[in-house]
Order: sequence, then C-alpha cells, then structure tokens
Amino acid sequence: MCALAEHAPMEIESKHYVSANDKEMLLEKILNDYKLLNPKEKTCSFNHIKNELAQKYEIETRSISNFFVSQLGNYELVGGNRNRAIVMRKTK
Repeated sequence: MCALAEHAPMEIESKHYVSANDKEMLLEKILNDYKLLNPKEKTCSFNHIKNELAQKYEIETRSISNFFVSQLGNYELVGGNRNRAIVMRKTK
C-alpha cells in the first residue's frame, strides 16, 4: 500500500451522524496514522484526535469522550480531565 494512501482521510458519508461502526474505524485510522508519524510515542492525546476530526474529517465535537463513548472502552486511558490520552497498542 502506498504511504500516502495510509494517510488519506477515510470517507465519511454524513458529518452530522457517524455510525458506531464508522466511529470505530475512524478512531483506529486516526491512531494508526498517529503511530506511523510518531513511532516512539506511547500515547495519543484527545486534543490530537479532536484536531484530526476537525481538520481532516470536518467533524466538530465538544468532547472526544462523548463522540467515541462506545469505542473508548476498548482502550486504556491515562491522564486527567485536561490531558486525557489513549495508550497506544503494540503492533506485531
């Protein structure tokens, strides 16, 4: 796969309603792209995820916790209210 294709934004049909399945794939894509660009990082901040949603996908949300409410249970979270982050999974 081309390196540029991996960084290309995922196609989202509706910016106002994103299905749970699309949210799961979207979060995974954002985390994978972050890991490719920052291989030594152990966490990905909620601020980075929120910025990616706004800039690449034109999805505005007040809270990553509310937007990805069902998906975040699959991840280990660290930090407090203002500096929350997702612990990156190890890749094989």
